[in-house]
Amino acid sequence: MKHEPTVYVIDDDPAIRDSLSVLLRTAGFGGRFFAAAEAFLTSLKDKRPICALVDVCLPGMSGLELQQQLADRGLDAALVVMTGQANVPIAVQAMRAGALHFIEKPFDPEVLLEAVNEALSRQSELTEQRAKREETEPVFKR
Repeated sequence: MKHEPTVYVIDDDPAIRDSLSVLLRTAGFGGRFFAAAEAFLTSLKDKRPICALVDVCLPGMSGLELQQQLADRGLDAALVVMTGQANVPIAVQAMRAGALHFIEKPFDPEVLLEAVNEALSRQSELTEQRAKREETEPVFKR
């Protein structure tokens, strides 16, 4: 059975989550949806690389703080950062922290799907890199 790619969506706007759910499902992707960064972090049970669409402006922990938390926890992530209130410093901060794309809302569905496809490809690369690292680690470090 083929594994359906999963895209995590972290956005506090229910309308955005609903529209992304339809868009991702139509494109053949599975999705898991969260209204807050904290709930998303709590859901992560292992260190597998992730692919996520993350809003910058979230209640509580911001999308940029979430990006830093993932890095601090040693989690490899292919992120597409989204915002309805873009400005250059925020975009630069997100990209310097490793985001693959910075997309303004409202977004063009085709542009978003291209970014998701690129993020899923990056997630696959990160998964391969993690597997190679784990193969080469001495047994006593595991």
